[in-house]
Amino acid sequence: MSTRKKTKRKYLIYLERSINALLSAIDRINSVHDIYKIEESLILITNAWELISKAILLRDKTTIEYQDGRSISAEDAILKLVTSNYLKDNQAQHIQQIISLRNAAIHSIVPQTPLEIIFHLEFYAVKFFKDLVISEFPAYSKRCSGNFLSISFDTFTTYADKVQKLISKSKRRGSKEQELVWLLERGIRFNGGQYIVQNKFEEEIKNLGRKKRLYPHLKISDFIKNANMVVVVPVQAPKGYTADINLRKGKNKAGSALPVMIKKTEIEDDYPYLNYEIANIIGRSRQFTAKSINKLGLKGNDIFHQAVRSSKNSKVNRYSQKAVDFLKDHLVKDPKFNPFKK
Repeated sequence: MSTRKKTKRKYLIYLERSINALLSAIDRINSVHDIYKIEESLILITNAWELISKAILLRDKTTIEYQDGRSISAEDAILKLVTSNYLKDNQAQHIQQIISLRNAAIHSIVPQTPLEIIFHLEFYAVKFFKDLVISEFPAYSKRCSGNFLSISFDTFTTYADKVQKLISKSKRRGSKEQELVWLLERGIRFNGGQYIVQNKFEEEIKNLGRKKRLYPHLKISDFIKNANMVVVVPVQAPKGYTADINLRKGKNKAGSALPVMIKKTEIEDDYPYLNYEIANIIGRSRQFTAKSINKLGLKGNDIFHQAVRSSKNSKVNRYSQKAVDFLKDHLVKDPKFNPFKK
């Protein structure tokens, strides 16, 4: 008696191919010698998202064809995931920008694009893809796990920073900066139907006039306000050192760059003074010195102060040369300063 081989469900074939495409895209963008790697990675990531979208739609018994029998586009497949609550609007806008750039790569030429923009879009496209696989196809999650290392020795800012700089240079009609802004903007604006064509986008800019700022009038400004930024920071640490990366609230500006403050510290060298030593230097009592440090906000400020654990239940406060200089300068400017006065 012959046994029939069980045919794999169609949506799982789409899913497996989508993961293959994603891993190939990661491989391409990390290529050292491939001068066409950006275009290739855009094409493969779009392919991955189109296939995983269709895998989910097939599993849910939702059509993946237009009325004329053609398979739906990657753009429309992503929109269907949004309307089915598999993706949020902001997540879809990341992917739609990639699709827009990919369309340019296939049908024309992608303008030179800052790597901050490419890395930002591709990082989140891969992250969202992985999250989708984990939530919808947990049995396949191991195929999306792992660390993929990209080595960089250049200083990078963020997507937001680069886009704002592009927009500031994109008033000139026909410029490469304007073309790239259009490609990103059309991805964000896409909500089914047709893309905004380049001529219409150029007319919008022209109608604003030279004096009006372009940035607030673009949908990409809202995207930046609602999107997390990412930047890769290589840290070189000598033996015996640790690296602390402080993520802090930046200025309340949509396009402010993401500052990463890395401080390499040898406590006794960088914070050489104890309280009594500062008191001797400035010629005041220990109580006066301690109260002044607190009153002027030096304690707890990394520029001036570090608390070092000396035992399980106690810490020693150490101060930098900048703390000493600050106190001396303050007392010169305000010789009647009294830290005990409320």
